[in-house]
Order: sequence, then C-alpha cells, then structure tokens
Amino acid sequence: MIVRDSQDSTGPGRAMATLVLPHVAAMRGYVPGEQPADDAFIKLNTNENPYPPSDRVRQAIAAA
Repeated sequence: MIVRDSQDSTGPGRAMATLVLPHVAAMRGYVPGEQPADDAFIKLNTNENPYPPSDRVRQAIAAA
C-alpha cells in the first residue's frame, strides 16, 4: 500500500515522503561501518572509503 497525502504538499521533500511505504519509513537509517584505528589496514568489506578521490578522478569529473 502506498501512502499518499494529496492535501499537504508543503516543503521540498513532502511529495516524495508521501509515497514511502509505511514499513520502509519505519526502517532505521544506514550506520557506516567502523574504520580501524590502525593505519596499517584499510577496511573495504563495507564498500566504504575513508579517503577522498584522487586528483586524476577530480580532474576527469571537472573535464566532464
């Protein structure tokens, strides 16, 4: 069941919020994985990267 509220459309995110299924709206938000304090390790199993993109990546994005 999709919850729709056609009477209240105030606010920029209101229209999208009214289309969220109740069980999805009740879900907890994402909590990022813990990064090891030891610099000898880089944890990749949670698909997270604590480092910014390389300069070459930034240049390619800027060129696009």
